[in-house]
Amino acid sequence: MHETLDLSIDIGFSNIKIVAGINGSICSKVFSSALAIAPQSSDNSAVTATETYLFDGKIYLCGKPAISPHVREQINCRSNDHIVRYAPVYIAAAARSANVALHEIGALSVGLPFEMHRTYSQVLREILTAFTVNGETVTPTQVNIFCQGAAAAFAAGVEGEMQGKNGLLFDIGGNTMIAIAVANGIPVALGSQQFSKLGMLAAAEQLSRALSNDTNCSLIKAAEVIKTRQYQGQNVSAHVDKALSNHAESIVAILEDTYGGQVNELDTILLSGGGADCICPYLPAKWSNRIKVQTEPITANARGYFYRSQGPREA
Repeated sequence: MHETLDLSIDIGFSNIKIVAGINGSICSKVFSSALAIAPQSSDNSAVTATETYLFDGKIYLCGKPAISPHVREQINCRSNDHIVRYAPVYIAAAARSANVALHEIGALSVGLPFEMHRTYSQVLREILTAFTVNGETVTPTQVNIFCQGAAAAFAAGVEGEMQGKNGLLFDIGGNTMIAIAVANGIPVALGSQQFSKLGMLAAAEQLSRALSNDTNCSLIKAAEVIKTRQYQGQNVSAHVDKALSNHAESIVAILEDTYGGQVNELDTILLSGGGADCICPYLPAKWSNRIKVQTEPITANARGYFYRSQGPREA
């Protein structure tokens, strides 16, 4: 049994990122945010105990089991309210992945995209104050709702990666890209904004179309192919390179149009989020020479949630 547990979860449109503070130590994990209705063949005690999540009258699969070949009812995860609606399922899956029981959760910290935070944060807080999954009611001792992107920038400040007076962090997630302006190591609203449909799923969508000539390559499968570069036993690196190159060009075009000459006045430019390592090699030289990839970028937001939940500290 764990004496104390602070669970910080970054629920993204592509991946779930977890940072758990257990008895003074920190561990992190990442798994797919794929979600599906469990087929009836999953309704047995062994499978239920290890893979499924009963929530609001339906049984779900989450993560790798949700993209198994026998699963047909995958749930579209690109709508704005998806994170809020299915947050309890994702939290239960995160707790299982971290090998902790739901009743052991003390402080629970999650986040919302920049443009959703003001509208949905109170709704999400109310949902997470008490929720039931697999017949177990969860009542965290504390619920924190932070802002995606800003949390990654906060982590960069704590970890010493955001240097100088003025900085900019680009959080490339699954569905969105969030630009966070930083002044003296602290995220600020002025200059920060969200670019919807500019996350890695846009590249996956392009790849899906390219690979679906004779087959039906789903969006979730295409996102996996970007990482493995394998599809139906074939190396499809050329298709992946083209999709990522085109997506990098789209990102650069929007950033140049939005920030222009201001970029030259920045001390630090960081690339963060699950798409950071994928996109960085495809940036043009005038950007790649100035941009650094944040340490462990995929879990940066979750680390930021955790740091902030622990109380005041120097950033």
